[in-house]
Amino acid sequence: MPYSLRGRNVLVTAGSRGLGALVCEKFAENGCNIAINYHSNIDSAKALASRLHEEFSVKVHIIKGDATVAEDNERLVKETISELGGLDIVIANAGWTRFAKPGDIYDLSIDEWNKCWQANVMSHLQLMQAAKPVFDQNPDGGVYLISSSIAGTITGGSSMGYSVTKAAALHLMKHFAFSLGPKIRVNAVLPGLLLTEWGQQYGETMIKNLKERAALKQETSLDDCANVYVNLAQNTSMTGQEVIVGNLDSLKPASVHRISLCCDMTSIRIADPVHQEDEARAGISTTGPSIYRMHSVSKQDIIGSTEDDICNIRSRPVERFGTRASGFEQADDDPGLRNPDDFKGRQVFTGKMLFWLAYQSTGVIYGDIGTSPLYVYSSTFSEPPSRQDIIGVLSIVIWSLIMMVTVKYILVILHADNDGEGGTFSTYSLLSRYMNITNRDPREASLVQMKRHLTGDLEHAGQKMRRCLESSKFARGLLKVMGVLAVTMVLADGLLTPAQSILGAVQGIEVVQPNISRGTIIGVTDAIIVVLFAIQALGITKLTMAFSPIIIIWLGFNAVFGIYNLANYDASVFQAFNPGQAFEFLIRHGQDGWRTLGGTLLAFTGVEALFADLGAFRQAAYISVNPEAYSNPFFNAAPPGTVYPALVIAILAAIVASQAIITATFQLLSQVMKLSYMPQITVIHTSPIFHGQLYIPIANWLMMIGTIMVASIFNNTTSLGNAYGVCVMFVTFFDTCMVSLAAIFVWRFSPYLVFLPWLTVACLDGAYLSSVLTKVPQGAWVTLMIAAILALLFLLWRYGKEQQWFAEAEDRFPTSHFISSSITDTGSETTMSLTKRYGEYPLNTARGLGIFFDKAGETTPIVFSQFVLKLTSMPEVIIFFHLRPLEMPSVHPESRYTLSRLAVPNCYRLVVRYGYNDEIITPNLAHVIVEQVRKWLLKDYQVPATEQTTETMTEEEKDNSTTNTDNSLKEKASTPSRDVGRELAKLEAAYSHKVLYIIGKEQMKIKPDTNLPRRILLNLFLWIRDNTRNKIANLRLPTDKVIEVGFLKEI
Repeated sequence: MPYSLRGRNVLVTAGSRGLGALVCEKFAENGCNIAINYHSNIDSAKALASRLHEEFSVKVHIIKGDATVAEDNERLVKETISELGGLDIVIANAGWTRFAKPGDIYDLSIDEWNKCWQANVMSHLQLMQAAKPVFDQNPDGGVYLISSSIAGTITGGSSMGYSVTKAAALHLMKHFAFSLGPKIRVNAVLPGLLLTEWGQQYGETMIKNLKERAALKQETSLDDCANVYVNLAQNTSMTGQEVIVGNLDSLKPASVHRISLCCDMTSIRIADPVHQEDEARAGISTTGPSIYRMHSVSKQDIIGSTEDDICNIRSRPVERFGTRASGFEQADDDPGLRNPDDFKGRQVFTGKMLFWLAYQSTGVIYGDIGTSPLYVYSSTFSEPPSRQDIIGVLSIVIWSLIMMVTVKYILVILHADNDGEGGTFSTYSLLSRYMNITNRDPREASLVQMKRHLTGDLEHAGQKMRRCLESSKFARGLLKVMGVLAVTMVLADGLLTPAQSILGAVQGIEVVQPNISRGTIIGVTDAIIVVLFAIQALGITKLTMAFSPIIIIWLGFNAVFGIYNLANYDASVFQAFNPGQAFEFLIRHGQDGWRTLGGTLLAFTGVEALFADLGAFRQAAYISVNPEAYSNPFFNAAPPGTVYPALVIAILAAIVASQAIITATFQLLSQVMKLSYMPQITVIHTSPIFHGQLYIPIANWLMMIGTIMVASIFNNTTSLGNAYGVCVMFVTFFDTCMVSLAAIFVWRFSPYLVFLPWLTVACLDGAYLSSVLTKVPQGAWVTLMIAAILALLFLLWRYGKEQQWFAEAEDRFPTSHFISSSITDTGSETTMSLTKRYGEYPLNTARGLGIFFDKAGETTPIVFSQFVLKLTSMPEVIIFFHLRPLEMPSVHPESRYTLSRLAVPNCYRLVVRYGYNDEIITPNLAHVIVEQVRKWLLKDYQVPATEQTTETMTEEEKDNSTTNTDNSLKEKASTPSRDVGRELAKLEAAYSHKVLYIIGKEQMKIKPDTNLPRRILLNLFLWIRDNTRNKIANLRLPTDKVIEVGFLKEI
């Protein structure tokens, strides 16, 4: 399975020039964040970093360091983790040599030999020792690639010291691959002649001779060589390989010696015999195109062979228990987070369920646009219109519905859903999965399914466009702001929609009771608003049982009233289907006609369907004969004797019409919470069948209060109409832009094909938007102000969360980073202590079971590292309890729990997948956890000892083995059953003695050197964070067993 590079963090040593710089570029092009190590040339490093950041929109950091200095190698890894937020790939490209006389054992001094050894061998050991903890912690492990040389395979090269140490590094690579797999993949790239600044030192004559002797008559391509690093990083089936990139000898058919095949740690060797004299004269290797070569194979490892020397090699399994007692050679086990079922997917319904969902949508979706006949004409005209004007406005309404609703939304935008979720912000979220335009919470990385297309899969213009967008900080910020503003503008208009719809319906009372006071109308409106929001907790499925029939009856009223008015007044209004009527109206009225677009857009606010068409026709037919009826056309145009039933059904329909925006509000808030743009608040899923049906209590009550205030302050639909529409048109324009980008980068259309449709629709959006902007002084400023304030709060929260992620990245280490163990002299007991980097203080073991809470399961809980490092104590048995919420009603018990073993003895990781209807935190939680660990131990580890004694040794190992070693192997062979029994006994004893639930409370402080604007923003973020975070008292756990551990981080 390919290893996706997008979003990976890569450290490249000696990366500022030559091959290293090109490798940096290749990984950046694939969406990786890059840490560039340089030794002395800071200008080259800065220039490269600037270019990579601008071209590929990735994080790039430069680090000064010397591969010959042990402390520098460790610091490179730590600084990379700190600055990039993690480490996934190390390209060990640094090395050292000096040109020396071939075969002269005295030409290099002892100091130069030591420098070769440190730079070419020990630097790899030091880098790997520093990187291994974070590699072990990564869900996908890590990749370590060594820049070696053909000189490491023959007796040649720039110097004897270089050749010898490169050979040693290759053998070290094989040990790495064997000892650290499968979590870490280690390979080496052996380039041939590269004409970098260093390669040019061979001189023109030597380079020419080497090219002449090459099979391809050319030097090794830098670009080809750099691509090999990318391919090795992506290839999950290779480790322990020496990949030679060169063509420095003739390809003779007789030169094939043998091919050895296996899954990893193998050799595919196609090489000529070494021409030592030529190599000595050249000073470098001239070996042919050997690829994937590996160490020799002992007889006992060969299962079968043929006359062609094609053989399978059995790799010896690493003992599961053998290293447990002696230390932490074995890393934390894979927590099993890469489960395809964890990703959210769109729900697909057929048959009766599809019909039932369509019926529900009638009540939720079609109500908004269906009630537009209540207020469109009254918001468009300020005085009785002429017949010609009413037909012109009707034509605008018809063609706006066709273009904006049918063509734009139904035929195009509804197809740009993000696994079933819709809206502008959802489209932005979709783009962020296909483009490198946003950061994500590292703890939840495995919950996001990235689908970024390879560069070659896009149209050429699309490639350039994506590169520009990803590399431009301004463009990325603009897309982010557009996505957030689209959400907040819908929220702001969400305060107006219920007020507009309900007030428009209640105003119908004035038709039958002209003397009714304005206060009574407002009072009735507010009462209906309270009832509407009070029933939201029932959920959409239950609400639509009543709402859908109301809308169906309402649409029927419009149809019947329409037929009546068309028959009795003016059927010629059908000429409005001619778009020329719309253009004629706009030309005739000039600027005033353009301003009326701000009223006609109310016909398609909601952009859901065309059912309101007939209602608009029947009102136009009536107003064309009775112009004074424009102020309340629906009720004035009602047939005799139907006013009271029309009033009742209109009020009910207006209530239902508000449901669309309320439902959308809940959906949008859920989306922004997923991408960390607002604090987590309670979200209730109201349906076990339809996963997207939500209810958010606090948002519901705040909307109710805001809607009542809006209805009371504006007090009529004309005033509300002036405030309404600006945000709607901004959102439709944002939708046009976002979906156009989705067409290019998700659907992979050419930008040239997308441009003309985008321009056409954008012009239509712009016409309406420019018209409604004239309403800003008349009341629209209110919604814009609300939207702007909410957007600033969302962006502030997101900024603070990103700073928090960077601060927490320093603690993303496996348990073996903090704790080491050793066996006592008697061999019967294991003692624990902190690792050398933390002072090697002994750790006290407290009796009992400690359950450490954490999110997602990506990393070791920060509370554990803080607990151990500061208290130098740990529970006897430890369980990391990770909660992993999935967007489904329930997770089957058999799939709910994933257990893995950690490097610390008697320490386990339990990842709990759960749906929104599952109850996980219960008073008997400890019992459930212990039962899961017990079942896992019995299931996976209770294996007969005879099955564990199949370990074999090579002939060479047997010859070198001692009696003690043989006895040790025999003891280890019977260890599993004894270890399982011991672990089960410890688990039972710890559980019986005492259970502690240990929960972290992370406090943050701002670094002293932070500038003032940044300090103000972070202070606001921390204030919001401290007042919105979940309280420990909300957990349904026994109070006497809960401990909250506070700790401090700087941001």
